[in-house]
Amino acid sequence: MHRITRKIALVLVVAAAFPGCRLILDAHHPGIPIAYRSVTVVSGERGALHEYAGLYYTLENVSVGAISGLDIEFELYDDEGRPLAPAGTNLFRVALDTFIEPGAAATFCTSLDSVVGSHADAILVARFRVRTVLFDDGSRWRNPGGHVYSEEP
Repeated sequence: MHRITRKIALVLVVAAAFPGCRLILDAHHPGIPIAYRSVTVVSGERGALHEYAGLYYTLENVSVGAISGLDIEFELYDDEGRPLAPAGTNLFRVALDTFIEPGAAATFCTSLDSVVGSHADAILVARFRVRTVLFDDGSRWRNPGGHVYSEEP
């Protein structure tokens, strides 16, 4: 079951392994257990996933333990830099119950329909980050706040 805040629907889209550089973590080399592979907004209807817009993100497990849950947060803005939240904070949070094997990646979609409605032409995502990683052995990693997704120039 997915725990979702701010009425954002969450759907697991597909899980797949991706080759490439990985930082393998163990007890002697603690660090960041997740790698951001992509974060993008897709506008338009996509069946049961979303009617107006969805936030798609691919996350790779670069640890030696299986991931059983993730807490994600991000901010949304229109094309002029105005926050999309109608009132209060522009920080959106999503809790995922999932399973990602070590070295594997999973792609998720969070519907933005309740936030953007039919005005989904230009949506900017800022400060996308995994706040907490839950492992299947019961341990957890908390992001101190500095590990944020950004596009490489």
